[in-house]
Amino acid sequence: MRRLMLFRHAKAERPEGVNDHDRPLAARGQKDSEAIGIYMAEQGLVPDLAIVSTARRTQETWAGALPAFNRKIAVRMTPSSTRHQKKSSSKSSTRWPPRLTCCFW
Repeated sequence: MRRLMLFRHAKAERPEGVNDHDRPLAARGQKDSEAIGIYMAEQGLVPDLAIVSTARRTQETWAGALPAFNRKIAVRMTPSSTRHQKKSSSKSSTRWPPRLTCCFW
């Protein structure tokens, strides 16, 4: 059975003078990202594919959770908002693995 899991970035800082895309995780967010990775691994919620925003806080969340899965996971990077994306046709070029069981966002 295919399963789609949506995962929001952990708690991020709002440093003055730093644009939204470059905001880092707060200390709490770093701890939380590790904890959710451990929880997911313990529950058998190990993704086959991770689609991760290029935003710093999202990259740091993924980096914190990843070690708990104890295996290589395919990753696709995607721009963090529509202002970073080129206009495209309505047809998606994404090809999902035929036996995809989990997806981490």
